[in-house]
Amino acid sequence: CPMCKTEELVLSSLESNLTSRQCGKCGGNWIPSFEYWKWREQHKESLPENFAGQAIPPNPTTGALIAKLCPECNTILIKYKVGHGANFSIDQCSNCGGVWFDKDEWEALKARGLHDDVYTIFTASWQSQIRSQESRRAQEEIYRKKFGDEGFDEIRRMKEWIAVHPRKQEILAYLLSG
Repeated sequence: CPMCKTEELVLSSLESNLTSRQCGKCGGNWIPSFEYWKWREQHKESLPENFAGQAIPPNPTTGALIAKLCPECNTILIKYKVGHGANFSIDQCSNCGGVWFDKDEWEALKARGLHDDVYTIFTASWQSQIRSQESRRAQEEIYRKKFGDEGFDEIRRMKEWIAVHPRKQEILAYLLSG
């Protein structure tokens, strides 16, 4: 097991026609790349992402600083942030392409409709989008602390109004003129 280091993984059925290897101790699942793609090929069309679901809380084990090793080829697994309301990372082997899901991560992705497109999470564009979202949230938090909740909400409202106003440039020039 990449998490427990001592437990053997046993064959398990994660979904209909999707075989994983599960750890009986921590509840994590290893999905070999070929198994995922075989299962994915049977689905053809991707399910739409479900934004209506609640935000998914982080799994306490995901923050562990212990390197996880691939159970197939012993390569260090690389963490990829999921984002889109899921506050955890999933681990992929850069050598064989297998994926490790800590307990309940697969179910969390399934609830959001992300489980059938897991491999898009590993792309540079997905990870870049997540970094941009995190940066924007951090910047907003700085301004919220500076101006207070009420002030920040008013500034945001004005910003949205200016952004769609037909005389946006004139309004900005006036505001900057002091």
